[in-house]
Amino acid sequence: MSASRSWRLALCAAALCWPMLSGARAVAQWLEADPPGSYLALRGAVSLSGAAPLPIDALPPGEYGLRAEGPGLAAARGRFVRSLAGLEGRPWADATALGLPPGLLHLRRGEARGWSFLGAAAVSAGMAGRTQLSLRDAEKLRDRAALDYEQAVSEEQIRGARRRSLAAAQEVRDREEVRDLWLGILALSWAGAGLEALLLTPQPSLAPSADGGYVATLPRASRSKAAFRSLLVPGAGQRSMGREGRGSLFLTAIAGLGAGAVAAHDAFLEARREQSAAQRLFDEAEDEAALRAARASLERAAERTDDRNALRWALVGAAAGVYVWNVLDAFGLGTATGTGDLTWSLAPAAGGGFVCATWSVR
Repeated sequence: MSASRSWRLALCAAALCWPMLSGARAVAQWLEADPPGSYLALRGAVSLSGAAPLPIDALPPGEYGLRAEGPGLAAARGRFVRSLAGLEGRPWADATALGLPPGLLHLRRGEARGWSFLGAAAVSAGMAGRTQLSLRDAEKLRDRAALDYEQAVSEEQIRGARRRSLAAAQEVRDREEVRDLWLGILALSWAGAGLEALLLTPQPSLAPSADGGYVATLPRASRSKAAFRSLLVPGAGQRSMGREGRGSLFLTAIAGLGAGAVAAHDAFLEARREQSAAQRLFDEAEDEAALRAARASLERAAERTDDRNALRWALVGAAAGVYVWNVLDAFGLGTATGTGDLTWSLAPAAGGGFVCATWSVR
């Protein structure tokens, strides 16, 4: 390569770098924070993060997510729309969140916590549908047993039809109860996700500043408010204090234990039906051999019922204990403190771009 060509390449490189530098100097609009120095993260067509203030005049038009946190502050989440008129603040969620499947809005906003809501809703909806199918089968058996009872002639036919009718009627009641419990978990998942999105998410307020930029005023952290949030929705208080992973763990644990308790309750009701059937056979036994066989069957059924009842209440107690722990944990939380990795951000500017390297302590 000749010397003249080398100089030409160097001049071209300098010409490419100059717009970047001039664009950096052209930045005049900043997003500040109150209190100053808080950690801000913008996510949209261009992503920026770091200690406030952040340059915003070169952001392309569109919608951006805003997350902010800092010592003594709640982990705030919000949105704003960038247009030629400036920035317009938006809430993190609106009323349409109630019409979305539980957790879907969280996933759209980049929060893995949404999988806990969505999983609880999907499992409970599936189990409610499965129980409804079993309920229809039980209703058919009940109707058939009632018809057999009406058409029974001999004493043995009458006793058999009565046993089947009583067993089917009890199964119908049990299936209805279990179905309603699964629907209750589905309703709680839906209401919890919507309530957290609409009312339990700390949000910043956005206002113009005196120098032509904007100021994001961030809410202060409160242990009592965090505990109240976790009282309403497990893990919501931890989420508001910047402990998303811990909050998701509490939510998943309580949802899992609750679903396990409903499944254990279903198994208990099945064992109780078997015990009732064994009890009826024992009451109708006429000779000694039938009485011994019925007694042995009744004892086994009673033992199985006791075991499943103990498991049911153990899961209920575990769910209640984790729920109380979740509230106490939220009340005792402090603000998350840690260091972020070195990150690079690029924002377009007039004639070039703005390159920013950030390393944050938050």
